[in-house]
Amino acid sequence: MAGSTQKILEIMRAGKNVRAQNHSSLVEAADLDAPQLKPSPNMGKKLEEILNASLTNQHTPMD
Repeated sequence: MAGSTQKILEIMRAGKNVRAQNHSSLVEAADLDAPQLKPSPNMGKKLEEILNASLTNQHTPMD
């Protein structure tokens, strides 16, 4: 019985390692595929307007 428990634990560890490797590969692929976005110069101003409007419960047009 102890041998089968040991075997189950080995299989579970192996599966965990494969999942971790797959996850890191997916993250690397996503990083490579992501476009290099640059913030627009007036983005901070627009975000500030939206934040102020939400704090005062007013609406501002979204461009």
